[in-house]
Amino acid sequence: MQSLDQVDRQILLELRRNSRESYAKIGAKVGLTEGAIRGRVRRLVKDKVIERFTISLNQQLTGVRLLARIGVDARPSDLKKIAVELTKFDEVYFVALATGAHDLLVDVLANDMESLKKFLVEKLGKTETVHGSDTNIVMEVYKWKGAYDYKI
Repeated sequence: MQSLDQVDRQILLELRRNSRESYAKIGAKVGLTEGAIRGRVRRLVKDKVIERFTISLNQQLTGVRLLARIGVDARPSDLKKIAVELTKFDEVYFVALATGAHDLLVDVLANDMESLKKFLVEKLGKTETVHGSDTNIVMEVYKWKGAYDYKI
């Protein structure tokens, strides 16, 4: 894999902002031709720097009304198994091993309180090696960037 240069980083930033932006417009912003941008993006995909192109949905308009962050506790030897199991549930969109009060952090999107309860009782609650959980419901979001917009 070729290391990322400043132009690659600028291209990635533009694609993170809008993955549908035309290569011509990105090229105009970074000072390259459409063909040069297309070639660089092709290389970034081939090198697995870009894993996929995706969209960000307006949760309210798609019927998702609740966002919950769940702290999950378990024996250290069971964490990876639990994390992998949790990734299989449609409601779950984020699972991470963490430090702090809980072993795993799990973000869940639910249509309503009943859907969240069903997930907690019928899915998370039936995961045998989970010792406990702590659910926090997000009441209002002040900033949401979808994919984390970190500097690359």
